Amino acid sequence: MKLYYSKSAGGFYSSDVHATIPKDAVEITEQEHAALLEDQAAGKVIASDKVGNPVSISAPLPTQGYVNAQAKALLAQIDLASVRAIREWLAAQPNAPKFVKDHEASAQAARALIK
Repeated sequence: MKLYYSKSAGGFYSSDVHATIPKDAVEITEQEHAALLEDQAAGKVIASDKVGNPVSISAPLPTQGYVNAQAKALLAQIDLASVRAIREWLAAQPNAPKFVKDHEASAQAARALIK
């Protein structure tokens, strides 16, 4: 069995498993393969050097844009949960406006459709 790494595919190939090996694939030893997978399991990323040999590198830090998007998504979830709790509480009040009770009834009906 021969093992290969393809920079273009970003993956490993085995002559025993794959009928077609990408043209840019470089042959690697079983020991190199095992070490790369061990590094990947420890949180590293498998990349290629300039000639296409696989190397393990530290995972890149998330970009500020990614961090911002995650924070915005979390804030949206928190805001929705807060609005729902307030609407449910307000709709339960005896003197709640009709539109609040109507919105809560619509929300409950929509939630009942989710399976």
